[in-house]
Amino acid sequence: MWGIPGDAPGEINRPAGLAFDKSDNLYMVESRNHRVSVFTKDGKYQFGWGGLGDGDGQFNRPTGMAVDKDGHIFVTDYKNDRVQVFRADGSYITTMRGQAGLSKWGAERVYLDPTIVQARNRALNLQEREGAFQGPIAVEVDDDGHVFVLETARHRVQVFSKQTAMFAGEL
Repeated sequence: MWGIPGDAPGEINRPAGLAFDKSDNLYMVESRNHRVSVFTKDGKYQFGWGGLGDGDGQFNRPTGMAVDKDGHIFVTDYKNDRVQVFRADGSYITTMRGQAGLSKWGAERVYLDPTIVQARNRALNLQEREGAFQGPIAVEVDDDGHVFVLETARHRVQVFSKQTAMFAGEL
């Protein structure tokens, strides 16, 4: 057992998710400290990043994380309705916001009530709003580069294929 409660670097406040990289470093999201902390597997603090906010590299109640085979870190940023992606050193890469449609189960429920159908027809930017994450709580990445994001509020899993830039020739 290791770790002490607190807010200083190396202290832990409401751990919510963890993942190991290929070097056995333990990445931990702390929901109340709004950060990612990195430890050795025996508990020695290495470094961390984050803080409360909605900018790149900031969090508002991070809840889950995954490390893919390339060492990229995916963090569910629950109250900011997004997943942020980082390099192993904590440098920011990108943000995922979601892009799902109405599931067949959701559609069955919606189309049972004509009042809901009429309201959906009047709604502005409905597909964009429905596609966006709402409180993503967990993320996992498989060895084929599929990114699975779990949303409890919308009772769904969004699945993405990891994209990689390929360059040929000289710049």
